[in-house]
Amino acid sequence: MPGFIVNGDRDTQLSNGLNPLPSNLDYYYTYTWSIPIIFGESKYIASLRDVTLPVVTINKESGKGAGFDYQYAASASYSDVQLTWYDCEGFFNALITWRKSVFDPVTTGIKEAASYKKDTTINSYISDYSSNGNIASREYQQYKLVNSWPSTIKYGDLSYTVSEVKMVSVTVTYDWCEESLSGQQQRFQISGTQR
Repeated sequence: MPGFIVNGDRDTQLSNGLNPLPSNLDYYYTYTWSIPIIFGESKYIASLRDVTLPVVTINKESGKGAGFDYQYAASASYSDVQLTWYDCEGFFNALITWRKSVFDPVTTGIKEAASYKKDTTINSYISDYSSNGNIASREYQQYKLVNSWPSTIKYGDLSYTVSEVKMVSVTVTYDWCEESLSGQQQRFQISGTQR
């Protein structure tokens, strides 16, 4: 993998002021991840195909100054996360359970938020080749979606023109995300702080 560290160790620094990355640096791949907890439960995680990770947006506000505008952080918002499954036997019941946890047209309508907002956890692991492939001991980035709930449930599409496994998807809405790192510390320093 190409890349450089800016303002790193001067003993190995190249003439252009950049440092080559360590040769033993591991990377995160798109296919090494898991969801150990979804909507507060540690089940219904089999047959997952895709997941999008959180995106945080810092919204801006501005104020007039002497001839120009000052810009400040006003608020933060998090994008929804998309989960996609291969539809399999028995999974339909999970979708119904999730939908009824928020909305049941027959009994209560929309439920109280405290009853359906639960945490969801997504782990993104370092490559398969670290720590002898033992997933439990590998470094991972963790994204905890606080107060998450299923805001969209798509039961999939049917067609006579293709013979593929049907896909179902769920949009996960949440209040905020707590990010953490498990395992070894990162090897980069930003403003003197380990990241």
